[in-house]
Amino acid sequence: MISVLRPKTTKELFEILDKEDKNYLFLAGGTDIMPSIKKGIEKREDLIDLSFLKKGFSGVYRDKTNIIVKSLTTFAKIQKDELLNKHFPSFIKASKLIGGYTIQGMATIAGNIVNASPAADSLPSLLTLNAKVTLLSSNGERIIELKDFYKGYKNLEIKNNEIISNIIIPTSDYQADFIEVGTRKAMSITKVSLAYAYKDKNIFLSAGSAFAYPKRLFATEKRFFEKDLTKKDFEIILKEDVSPLDDIRSSGNYRFNVLRNLVFSLYQELQK
Repeated sequence: MISVLRPKTTKELFEILDKEDKNYLFLAGGTDIMPSIKKGIEKREDLIDLSFLKKGFSGVYRDKTNIIVKSLTTFAKIQKDELLNKHFPSFIKASKLIGGYTIQGMATIAGNIVNASPAADSLPSLLTLNAKVTLLSSNGERIIELKDFYKGYKNLEIKNNEIISNIIIPTSDYQADFIEVGTRKAMSITKVSLAYAYKDKNIFLSAGSAFAYPKRLFATEKRFFEKDLTKKDFEIILKEDVSPLDDIRSSGNYRFNVLRNLVFSLYQELQK
């Protein structure tokens, strides 16, 4: 039987989390959790509703070198934010592909991160922008790079007594973009995506729906600017980074070939 706790303050929240070492489900927008519960995919029955904490954990601001997005900020608010539009248009582009307008008005950035779907559109962009997450507990804060946050399928570097409080995105003058391949422009689950950030022969690459969890393409980054690479070369290189899986939407082989073509096209473009 599902039980729901509704702390009204951060203090109450951490009193709950510190009371016993339990793997709670956190309910914010509910766009990932509720369908999973209804379908029987999500088996956990202890929920913490974060509705009363949204005001304190929503919004975007900047410090000297970063843009900070609070964890319960919705994608609708992200898309309207002037700072994010100015500094990270690739992230804005990716966020507009998350569901439809109704979902974007409910779904939160932290929810997208902890759901850890290989097809989550915001994650490849955040990975290539070298984002970090702030993990908050009653013991204080610890900051971890997003690339180190994912350890396996739905296996995250977060303790049961921690929540994500902020997402930190360093400002930079890198050229960045997000490319998605799907069946249609709206309300589709991404088949393959590629995000990149590039400057002066330095590049960060990340792909969506290409591995069991969101992942940077480190091997491909390392060799990306070698001269005269062919499509076959990238096929070999990419196998060090990804191994797409089959599902009802596409075969792993199809995904791999599309990703190879996207990376090779980007390689040709940046060689000019």
